[in-house]
Amino acid sequence: MSEFYVQPGALTGPAAAYVSKTYARLLAALPQVKTNIFAGRAVFQPVEFGGKTVTHVNYGSTELDEQKQRMAPTVYSDLFMEKRWVKLRRFNKAFTLTNMDELNSALYPNTLQTPFAQALQAAAKRKMNEVALNALLGPATCGRDEASLTTKELPQSQYITWDRAGGETFSEVLGKIGGLYVDKDIITDEEEVEAFTFANKHVLEDLNADPSYRTILENDGKFAPKFKMQPVANIMPVKYGKVPFVTNADESRTYFIPVWTKDSLIIAPWKEFKMEVTIDSSLQDNPRKMFAETAVDAVRTNEKAVYVIKYTVAAGEF
Repeated sequence: MSEFYVQPGALTGPAAAYVSKTYARLLAALPQVKTNIFAGRAVFQPVEFGGKTVTHVNYGSTELDEQKQRMAPTVYSDLFMEKRWVKLRRFNKAFTLTNMDELNSALYPNTLQTPFAQALQAAAKRKMNEVALNALLGPATCGRDEASLTTKELPQSQYITWDRAGGETFSEVLGKIGGLYVDKDIITDEEEVEAFTFANKHVLEDLNADPSYRTILENDGKFAPKFKMQPVANIMPVKYGKVPFVTNADESRTYFIPVWTKDSLIIAPWKEFKMEVTIDSSLQDNPRKMFAETAVDAVRTNEKAVYVIKYTVAAGEF
């Protein structure tokens, strides 16, 4: 009998060793469970299923008029009300469990703890990150009702160039944006950190080499452990490597790193992530299947509170 033959029943001897080796390879190959990078950094708005779409209302801003005549009649104005819309977007994945999968699952007391299940959980979190990031950078759906829906792009005035090749530091760029936030009265120096940005490989390298930022890291020990990232101009860098980029004609890449305030992004989890193992009666022998599903969408609520830092890296220096 070959040692690679897995006998039914208890997994002992060579069979158990083979299955263990198989799962060791799977654990190394499949992605680790990732966290939702927007948790605590956006407004999570639970929604109730009431149709194909749901709205979150952004009332904008207004000013009060001074009444200069004692008995003047009340003047009524139109209420500016702009709705930001999120759609019901479903995402799912299903796997048919083979006989080997069933045997391998015996190594785990709970099927939902297997590497396959962990991979599905990781995929759901990555999908939510992707949806939220696209909402920050892409068009926002607006309108009073479904018949008047339009899209609002992020204005080019919200794009800030980081002259990385010219020696400008990332801290200096964040300082500029922090000043713009203060000028627009979006955040103040007295507020706790409510604005965030991403720190990918290039940003981390720059911050690590920036003497002013290293001073923050090393000398602010009573507030944070050494080398823990600290905010710059009330903007907190969050370690995240998958920032979007475009490849240019000369093979260089231009990266786009968003900067946003917590209340400028609404994430609508229509349906919490669900994963289950069921019988698939549509297939021969009624095999079991692992099914995962989630439903989520997001929308930008305020263009003035979102900036995008763009910079270019030459070919071969990614």
